Amino acid sequence: MPSTVILGLVVLLAVVFSGSFGRPIWIDEVFHFALGSHHSTAEAWETIAESVLGASHGQTGIYMLVDYWLLQVFGANLVALRLPSLLSGLWLFAAGIAVMRVRGYGFGWQFLVVLALFGQGQLMYFVGEARPYLPLAAASLGILAYYLSPPGRRRESWVRILGMGSILLGVTMHPYFSIYWVALFVFGYFVLVTDGQLRFSFRSLLEHVNIVFTVIGISLYFWIAAMTWGRYIAEFDLDPFQWIDLTRPIQHFLQHSHLQFLSYASWAALVVMVAVLPVTILGPTRWRPFLKPLVAPVALLLLALALSLLVSYLSYVRNYWIVPRQWIAGFALSAVAVVWFSAELARMAASLHKMIPVAILLLAFLVIGAAAGPDIKSKSQGLVAYLANPSSEERPAAPATDAPLPQDNDAWVELANLNIEAGADVWPIFRYFWPFKRHELSE
Repeated sequence: MPSTVILGLVVLLAVVFSGSFGRPIWIDEVFHFALGSHHSTAEAWETIAESVLGASHGQTGIYMLVDYWLLQVFGANLVALRLPSLLSGLWLFAAGIAVMRVRGYGFGWQFLVVLALFGQGQLMYFVGEARPYLPLAAASLGILAYYLSPPGRRRESWVRILGMGSILLGVTMHPYFSIYWVALFVFGYFVLVTDGQLRFSFRSLLEHVNIVFTVIGISLYFWIAAMTWGRYIAEFDLDPFQWIDLTRPIQHFLQHSHLQFLSYASWAALVVMVAVLPVTILGPTRWRPFLKPLVAPVALLLLALALSLLVSYLSYVRNYWIVPRQWIAGFALSAVAVVWFSAELARMAASLHKMIPVAILLLAFLVIGAAAGPDIKSKSQGLVAYLANPSSEERPAAPATDAPLPQDNDAWVELANLNIEAGADVWPIFRYFWPFKRHELSE
């Protein structure tokens, strides 16, 4: 229990540090914020359903609808706007800890996986942003923990809540969850079969997928798709590589993205992990029992990278931008894979000397902690500055009813941030943020 309390406090602190409470919203978040000006859930949903045919393409709209409800309750509040991502941050860390627990690793490794996830700067950025990327990462990590749970643990309440909660979070928040759901189910099943905890059969396959959870999730997924993102497949004529550093694409994809939490040690870790596969396959037969437990985390890392490449390919074939935020679930899975590999290596080395596992854990803490150190420093300083900055007693006034509409995105963003500074309700002018709503002005 004390270890659970400590982990809970560390997770809460990590989410608070990553909450970006003082960071203004930008244009993509204004699409969520402006919904607060609507008069009813039905009207908000009507706008969402129309917007996903244009600028909000590829979204389920559920995050936006939840934001509408939160803004109705709390007014023009930055924390309320980003609350789904903040709560998803808690879910993400809890899921990472759950993976370590169902694999049988203790407090030190559970703490380390929290540190590794926190060290994924591009992942943590979305803890403090009102967009559905963090829910996708949290749901993917949660479903990994669920499908790695052996039959004996699947009946535990917290495991079932984690599984069903991750499915609901994923299918409601992001279309790409279906890709990760299928891949991680197959991965988890074969890990347990390889471990000898499941016997390969059609029956065990059905039991492992959990038919009830699956039917509920698939039904909800396609129902939402029929109402929102599945109604229209947008066509683009953009340069897919506009936001990718083509002079160093591999470094961009690995060291600065998926393995960011390792910093300069990322290449060494990648070489060591990937080398396990050919050595296991081609090396002496007597090595295989020793190396076999390392194969699963290596496979998870390669799967995470492959899935990120797959979603990038989907953008490429549609002539849409390939951007790092599309890899966000891969960031979370990669961090867990490396910590899992380190923990398994330590467990295997225990037979050689009892101090070797301690040394491996300490080395992992030093490497990951050194990479996360600058983030911890900058985010803690940002949080202190935000808390120390007193709010102004003079609140901006709402625009007059006949005030002209902002003429570009920058003007809308500036107005939205003034509204957040003022607090109270979202101003009525935001009803006309969407061009298709502006016909009401002439009625």
